[in-house]
Amino acid sequence: MKDYRLRLYERYVSSHVGEVSQGRSQSRDPLYKRIIKKHFPADKDDAPILELGCGHGAFIRKMSEYGYTNIQGVDFSSEQVDIAKKFGISNVRQKDLMQELEESANNTYDLIIAIDVIEHFNKMELLKLLDKINLVLNEGVHSLLATATLTKRKTGSSRP
Repeated sequence: MKDYRLRLYERYVSSHVGEVSQGRSQSRDPLYKRIIKKHFPADKDDAPILELGCGHGAFIRKMSEYGYTNIQGVDFSSEQVDIAKKFGISNVRQKDLMQELEESANNTYDLIIAIDVIEHFNKMELLKLLDKINLVLNEGVHSLLATATLTKRKTGSSRP
C-alpha cells in the first residue's frame, strides 16, 4: 500500500469518521437489506462471502442477521477492526485487501463485496483489483461493487 494511504487509513476512524456507535452502524441497514435480497446466494450456510473494506462490520452484522454463516471481512484500518470486535463481530480482520486477494486460492468465493472501496484506487490499481477478484470468485458467481456518486449510489456485478 502506498505510504499516503497507510497514513490515511491506519487512523481512519479518529481522523475522518469520528465515533462509531451501534445506532450509526445501523444507518445503512435498509441499503444492506435491499442488496442481500437482490444479489445474495440462496445458500446461506455454505456460500463463502468476502467483504473487502468491511470497516466496522455493519454489513457483516446484517448478513449474519439474514442467516449467512460463511462470511469474512477485511479492512486496512485497525481502528475499524477494533470497533467491529467491540460490537461482537469476530469474523473481521485487519489486512490489506490486495494482499488478502493475492493470498486467496482461485475459485474460493461465491460473493465478494466492496462498498465504498473502488474510489480509493487509481485506474491501474482498480484493473488489478478487478482481475484479482475475478480469479478468486467461483465460476458463475458475482462480485458486488458499489460506490457513491454525487447524485446516487451505483452498484454492479461481474463474472458471468
